[in-house]
Amino acid sequence: MASLSIDSAKILHNIRVVQDFCASRKMRLVGVVKSLQMIPTLVTLFQEAGIEALGISDVDIHTRLGKPLDGEPMLIKIPKPSQADTIVRNFRASLGSELVTIRALSEAAHRQRVTHELTLMIELGDLREGVLPGNALRHVREILEFSSPYLRLVGLGANLACCHGTLPSVENLAVLDEIATEAERRLGHRFDKVSVGGSVMLDWLEKHAAPPRINELRVGEAIVLGTIPGSDRRHPALLQDAFVLKGTVVEVKDKATAPLPEAGTAGRGREPLGRAVPGKRAIVDLGYINTVPRGLKCMDEHVRHVCSTSDYSVFDVTDCPRQLAPGDEIEFIPDYRAMTQSLMSPYVAREIV
Repeated sequence: MASLSIDSAKILHNIRVVQDFCASRKMRLVGVVKSLQMIPTLVTLFQEAGIEALGISDVDIHTRLGKPLDGEPMLIKIPKPSQADTIVRNFRASLGSELVTIRALSEAAHRQRVTHELTLMIELGDLREGVLPGNALRHVREILEFSSPYLRLVGLGANLACCHGTLPSVENLAVLDEIATEAERRLGHRFDKVSVGGSVMLDWLEKHAAPPRINELRVGEAIVLGTIPGSDRRHPALLQDAFVLKGTVVEVKDKATAPLPEAGTAGRGREPLGRAVPGKRAIVDLGYINTVPRGLKCMDEHVRHVCSTSDYSVFDVTDCPRQLAPGDEIEFIPDYRAMTQSLMSPYVAREIV
């Protein structure tokens, strides 16, 4: 059975690095744990490290944990209107973009006499959630008109390099700054924060100064994997091997490097290996039910993914210095998708050290 080794000390190291990064720029850190939220021990690790604000996408995480979250839990997944009562009861803050849902949150907060904080999401080009910039002031005005005293519109927010890989720039980040300034000038409403999500901001902020109103970063991938989305860059101060997926070699044979001529649809997506001679292939006991195989980087050199099925993956090991044999364990560093799938899969054993 495939297994996932999780090194909590390495995650803690990455947390500390990102905390220092944000503190040096006078920005509040929201630790995004949506990839880890099914494992209470790892959620607690973030809290024990001193991260008060946790970014969570599971509305029912409190049921999974068996207790309310301490600190300032923030729902970072755009909710459904029907979830308003649960959200207000269990989360101090949430992100929103649809007026019908924001109205439901306002009504739920009023019924429960609980203050709930809202960050209005703005679309900056990544084409996921958010109000178009040209409609932002109208949305702010409407929210202020219908909100109860228990719903506080505290911020503007955006995501970058999450869906379409849109990178931060002086121009797109300035949009948030300008909307906040205009809201204050024209509507008399002052935002406490301007929040940007995406580990890509760590890379960008090393070379650029953020607009003055941006004072909150929501960071997940960089903490858990040490990588920067949008550029596939490894951050030099962060550790990339906090998560290691392990599989077992079950077969090693010399075989052709391409399927027989009449291959069907199962052969689509196979990467050409660039050799016309037979090569050595190893079958490892993990596949699509365990992880996203194409998102694995083997810790052995010169091992290339060829293809996968539900519970097998085939790798070309012709040039691998290690002479692999059935029964040998082989280790991989997963990317974000592969890690998340491995954490969710019932066919992957987990070990936290």
